[in-house]
Amino acid sequence: MAGLLTLTIGTIIAIILRILQTIRKTHLKKYKDGKQHAKTCHTSIFLGSGGHTSEMIRLLSDLPFDRYTPRQYIISSGDNLSKTKVIKLESTKSKGHYYFLEIPRARKVHQSFITTPFTTILSLSYCIYHFTFTNKFDLILLNGPGSSVPIAISSFIPKIFSFKTKPKMIYVESFARINKLSLTGKILLPFMDLFIVQWDQLFFNLFEKSSLYNFLRKFNLVSNVVFDGWMV
Repeated sequence: MAGLLTLTIGTIIAIILRILQTIRKTHLKKYKDGKQHAKTCHTSIFLGSGGHTSEMIRLLSDLPFDRYTPRQYIISSGDNLSKTKVIKLESTKSKGHYYFLEIPRARKVHQSFITTPFTTILSLSYCIYHFTFTNKFDLILLNGPGSSVPIAISSFIPKIFSFKTKPKMIYVESFARINKLSLTGKILLPFMDLFIVQWDQLFFNLFEKSSLYNFLRKFNLVSNVVFDGWMV
């Protein structure tokens, strides 16, 4: 019995250390220039419905679709409005290959916190199938809502166990976040290859006022946040 307990604790410690090592590796690696950027990039884009979808559509409007192709658009189940907006955007671009993936919502608006864990587990299970076992993307672009979390975690798992560096993940914090990060942003900060904020005040608060962020950044356990002006 004692041997089994020791083995269990040892396994848990080993997994935690491997996760921390993978997170550090994510933030230590350098981006390469040159011919690598000329290749097409299989891209997955999450649309979080409502204002989040509107922000993402604006971000995508200047994206060179001939390079970022094929494109997978992830929408929450029943979100027909986001689907309509994507189709409208794609119609303004040159012809390219794109398709949709519907995932169960991690949490619906005004949903009870008592039932939220169950819907989150369902969403995570669905995402694990699509992003852990069948992941074929070069890039995943996320913004906004909590439904980004199951996608990001599911996409990060293969990096832990297979030493893969793909997919790259980029998170763009919501335009509405002026002074502090959203809860989703705080959760995803360690796992992103690139983390973008849209307000200089938020950027300043992180680097000048957040002792925890700066402590973790010293050990490369969080993404180095980037500010480059308004993006939406």
